Amino acid sequence: MARKQKKTVIQRVTADLTDAAMDVRRRLPGGETKRGLAGRKSAMTRKRNAARRSIAARRGASARRAKTAR
Repeated sequence: MARKQKKTVIQRVTADLTDAAMDVRRRLPGGETKRGLAGRKSAMTRKRNAARRSIAARRGASARRAKTAR
């Protein structure tokens, strides 16, 4: 089970600015294009998968260290 860490001030500010930028994009004439939406969706998927791989690698390394320590 993954532990949730508390967001730092910088992470909170970044999230707020990102949300504000998305709101501005939606309000502009013409709104947001399908291509822009698809690009952002794929970027989030890549980020999520990278985080998943990173966690799996850390767990694997930890398990290997524990195994050699026995």
